[in-house]
Amino acid sequence: MYDDLIKKIQELEKENEELKKEIVNVKNKYKNFGRQKMLNKNDIENITLLKSQGTTIKKLQELYGCSRSTIQRALRK
Repeated sequence: MYDDLIKKIQELEKENEELKKEIVNVKNKYKNFGRQKMLNKNDIENITLLKSQGTTIKKLQELYGCSRSTIQRALRK
């Protein structure tokens, strides 16, 4: 009887470890919830460079297809 109890505990511990691994896998798989960013880091660097060269915000809006506030936010970063 005691041996059966120990075996059952070991099985439950093994299942618990497997569940923990599965939870980590699911969290990593679905890490990026929510709305996607309009501009990536490369776009932000390019916007900063173009603005320093004298490109207007209006022209940057047209190039990247986003709003004025998105361009201004990118320039603040």
